[in-house]
Amino acid sequence: MSHALQSSWSLYFSIDTDSPIVEDDWSKHIKQVAEFASVESFLKVYSMIKRPSALDKDHTVYFMREKNFPCWEKNTNGGTWTLRPRQKSPIKTSEGTMAYAIDREWERLLFSIIGERLEEPSIVGLSLASREKKYTLTIWTDNISDVAVRRRVATKLARELGSQLEFKTNTWNISNAKKAAEERKRKEEEEEKLEKEEEGKPKEGDSKKRGKKKSHGRKGKKGKGESKQLILEKRESSTKSTLKVEMKE
Repeated sequence: MSHALQSSWSLYFSIDTDSPIVEDDWSKHIKQVAEFASVESFLKVYSMIKRPSALDKDHTVYFMREKNFPCWEKNTNGGTWTLRPRQKSPIKTSEGTMAYAIDREWERLLFSIIGERLEEPSIVGLSLASREKKYTLTIWTDNISDVAVRRRVATKLARELGSQLEFKTNTWNISNAKKAAEERKRKEEEEEKLEKEEEGKPKEGDSKKRGKKKSHGRKGKKGKGESKQLILEKRESSTKSTLKVEMKE
């Protein structure tokens, strides 16, 4: 006998890429892995996925309620609540063994949402992103236009997590991602232009052959330009164990 969940859920995953992705293409990078609607099927799926501490860099996993898809463009009336990034460093437990805090935090929050402990239907998903030196936990919500719902979610998450959170609407996320992609594309074009200019300049050996006088002044080195930057902004705050809500409209 199986025990039905209040909602059906789906597991998705994606792999981050350095290439600029327009909004129409992003959904193609998200793959559905499994569906479940009972406690038993959820536990089976959960037992088969890697723990956050073992998740490959640039991988993201999503648990989404019913037909909700983990893409901002698919839910413009939604928003995301992001926990302050967790560092990829182990901690010593009371038993003297080494463990990763993110594993316990992810499991506790995931079970609370799937098991409806928060009793909040406007929470439609939870995702975990593994990057170079940190993890990011994100709670997905809908119906953000209702101020009462947004405040209720903020209160419940503060009580459950006791951590700093940052809220952003999906429309703000979309706009910010577009600007970041445009900036990255502009930098890549500038780098390409500089490389072509360097290739077009006469080489030092060619100058000697023509009998040109070699300059003994200081010569500046031209690099290949700035390296590609991740579109992540770390926000520091001196306040601890309180809810931090930044509304990005």
